[in-house]
Amino acid sequence: MNYIYHSGHTQRLSNIALPQAQHKATSPTRKTLWASLVATNRQFLTSNELVKLKILKMKTTLTAFLLLISLGAFSQTSSIGIPDSAINITVPNGLVSYVITNPLGYTGSGFANSPVAVLINPNNVSNQLYFYDLDLNIPAGATITGVEVTHKHGGCNAGSYTIDSLYLAYNGNIISGAKRDSASAFTTNISGNSSDLWSASLTPAIINDNSFGIILQSHTTGICTFSQADMQVNVFYCTTVASINSITKQSQIKIFPNPTDTELRVETFESKVGEFYQIFDYTGKLYNSGLVVSDNFVIDVSQLPTGLYVIRIDETNLKFIKR
Repeated sequence: MNYIYHSGHTQRLSNIALPQAQHKATSPTRKTLWASLVATNRQFLTSNELVKLKILKMKTTLTAFLLLISLGAFSQTSSIGIPDSAINITVPNGLVSYVITNPLGYTGSGFANSPVAVLINPNNVSNQLYFYDLDLNIPAGATITGVEVTHKHGGCNAGSYTIDSLYLAYNGNIISGAKRDSASAFTTNISGNSSDLWSASLTPAIINDNSFGIILQSHTTGICTFSQADMQVNVFYCTTVASINSITKQSQIKIFPNPTDTELRVETFESKVGEFYQIFDYTGKLYNSGLVVSDNFVIDVSQLPTGLYVIRIDETNLKFIKR
């Protein structure tokens, strides 16, 4: 165990905390910090302690480098599903239902049988329209990172318009927050993106089920013979090839909840106390770092953008999702 002796105070070397960093470990700020740490305490350290301090610096730099290499094994890709079936779901505020002919029959540019509703004030709210049968096939071990919906709709008289509220759905139930788009003449809108989970907890099993789809409800101002002409659901996901060594070590560290909204709890062995943790996104950008302060501690992740992240402790990489 190594200590720094300074002005009558004793401080364990492994407990010297580095400030939170929003940059890579080799950035000028981190280099300056290490140089300052060594320069300030050099006169109080033995040659053996200086060597150990330099080794700790090299280990931190190497950890970041190896993490970037390992992130090369991460691959974000996507799969597009196009619904082939739709039904109306009656809801208390729904006054009009869509006319549906299944299968919807995708032609390459839209549905052959587009659902249509005649919406006229004051009967301006539709029942829910549930699109499903997307025929998606996401790998079982993948992590879903986002959903993007391309939606073509329209068919209103001049001065009239319709607002559609869109939700992710599973087994006929809404499982996400709402996205809203609007149209008068035929318009194509895009909702969500590659890192937007719509406040939903998504797994490959849910996505691959043919009951996964989109529920929408139309709210009209004016007179519309409104058509849902096209819908494409693009699901983004990441896969990784983990080494046997990494898999073995993952059993020593647990993180939860996953997905998380505000904080990430880490449980590990006491031997990991004093090690660095680092949080990267799937592109390799470093978002956060610090010391493992105990074998059970909490990291505030509330400020992280929504998406997929990797927390690295020692040589172990663990994935988590920030909602």
